Amino acid sequence: MTVKSLKHKFINPKADAGDTTIARPSNWNDDHSFLLGVNVQSGLSYTLVDSDAWCEVVFTDGSATGSIAVTLPQAGASGLFVGGWRTRVRHGGQSWRLLIITPNTSTINGNTSLILLGGQYADIYSDGTNYFAVIGETPSGINVLRNCKFDIWRRGTSGTMAAGGSGYIVDGWILNPTGAACPWGQLVQAPGNFGTIYTLTLTSAAGLTDTFLYQRIESFLAASLSNRRCTFQAIVFVSGTGGSVTPMLQVGHPGGSGIDNWTSTVWDITGMPLQNCGSGYTLLTYSFVAPNYDNGCVVGLDFGGALNGAGRVAYIIMASLASGQLAPPKYRDIVTEQGLCERYLPGYYSTDTGTRMICTGTCGTTTTASIPLPMRVRPRVTPATPFAVAPVPGNFQVYTGPTFPVCTAIGTAGHSTHAIDLEITVASGLTPGNAAVLHQVGTTGPWQLLVSGCEL
Repeated sequence: MTVKSLKHKFINPKADAGDTTIARPSNWNDDHSFLLGVNVQSGLSYTLVDSDAWCEVVFTDGSATGSIAVTLPQAGASGLFVGGWRTRVRHGGQSWRLLIITPNTSTINGNTSLILLGGQYADIYSDGTNYFAVIGETPSGINVLRNCKFDIWRRGTSGTMAAGGSGYIVDGWILNPTGAACPWGQLVQAPGNFGTIYTLTLTSAAGLTDTFLYQRIESFLAASLSNRRCTFQAIVFVSGTGGSVTPMLQVGHPGGSGIDNWTSTVWDITGMPLQNCGSGYTLLTYSFVAPNYDNGCVVGLDFGGALNGAGRVAYIIMASLASGQLAPPKYRDIVTEQGLCERYLPGYYSTDTGTRMICTGTCGTTTTASIPLPMRVRPRVTPATPFAVAPVPGNFQVYTGPTFPVCTAIGTAGHSTHAIDLEITVASGLTPGNAAVLHQVGTTGPWQLLVSGCEL
């Protein structure tokens, strides 16, 4: 309870008397205090009442299952919930459960309902006709996962990972199928309550006995989790034939000595069952106390044999790992996310059609040019010479004045953490000693000059 004082500013020196013809319900020199109440609800449904004004209604959800449904009666109806009525609703329950506030007839922030995630609260007030809400949340750490909403797809938007393979697909994420190859892809959808546009899809196949999706987290990010209670969350649904799926959580750290040494992996949490996923959106969550992750961390979703057979697709909408008991999913802005992804996969990437100037260098012979490609973001380590994605030479040309010969081959020489050294070959037309300007050309992209060796 919180006490608020309404003591009169004016103090009358005359004491209360015994004259009953003078109506004095209380001593006007006294403090007139009222309490801000706390209303704790452990069930999965509750209808707010007018007397919840200036209260904090906390939902702890007990041991029940399902979402929490909160109903708001119509604002202003029957002289209740009038303009100025105010309350706070807090989701203090399990972080995987959604709390859905639905007004009768009225709207809330112009919508028919408002969704709170674990650890969030809403300050709700009435204008006498509708409701409005301001959402806050329990303090928690940053999301240490990169590309957590699957916004960046520089290796392509679809592919198939071979059985027993373990490689990067969408930026930051590694797919490891067992028993059969696993097709993966991108689903584009209109943004909704979760603020996402792109979804990662994993498609079932006969003999696919295990499907493991994971991410390695660099030490400078993972260190923020060390010796703290942390929360992993992901939004997933599974469509197609078969019953519900129970993904399992895996969390570990590098087994090699020193920071970010992934010569082996030590698993701290293995096979931890999360919530059952069906044909609707499911918020998976698990909280744990992290050991020392100063040298790095790995976290993943293991679907087991759930995608073994035909006709099933797993959709992963987002993922989050942050310090905090109730840590609502955190998203980075796209500019920061892009820069973080380029730290591990540096180079040039474009989806713009038409001719675009990229960088400049020098012609060595009539058929060769050396052109350094500056790094937009300093990579984690010095890149290796191979390309991560093989470029299409015909998508590039070199201008040396006045000709624009198209590239017949693109290779790499030594690199630094500042530039990628491109070795360009054309059929003819270059002038030795002249400047060489590399352009992208054509209408079929994407245009990729991405080098390997910087991933974890």
